[in-house]
Amino acid sequence: MCRHAPLFCPVSDCTFAGSKQLLSDHIKSNHSKIVGNFSYNKCFKLTMKQQESYLVLLGDDDHVFLLLNDFEIGPGNALSVIGIIPNSVKFKFSCVFRVRSTGNVLSLRTSVEKMRKWSGIYPTNSFLIVPDYLSSYNGIHVDVCIGKSAGISM
Repeated sequence: MCRHAPLFCPVSDCTFAGSKQLLSDHIKSNHSKIVGNFSYNKCFKLTMKQQESYLVLLGDDDHVFLLLNDFEIGPGNALSVIGIIPNSVKFKFSCVFRVRSTGNVLSLRTSVEKMRKWSGIYPTNSFLIVPDYLSSYNGIHVDVCIGKSAGISM
């Protein structure tokens, strides 16, 4: 695929397509209520509502990531991450999730799948199942760390 092919906005019912920078600017301007910014290799905390399908995350280099929440799997939620990033980008991205409650810690370390457009299909090869008892009334509290490395698999 052409390395200049557009990236597509992951927000439902939005038809925007453009370069990495244009997509990042579009998301900041039009979808700011669902966006979180982060720096690579620094952990951050967030809360996902149990019925929230995704959160948009913007890296400090304007790469777009989706923290996905499949809440239709049955009891619990399946958390995963993808990058709206062309495969031609040589960097490797990884993600660590941690969900904690009193006496319990669930964690997953995974590589981040790159794609130009999210079609609403949740990844089936790498996800963290969070049982309902680890969620609070206001959602799932997750520690997230997204890493970026120069072509070295993690």
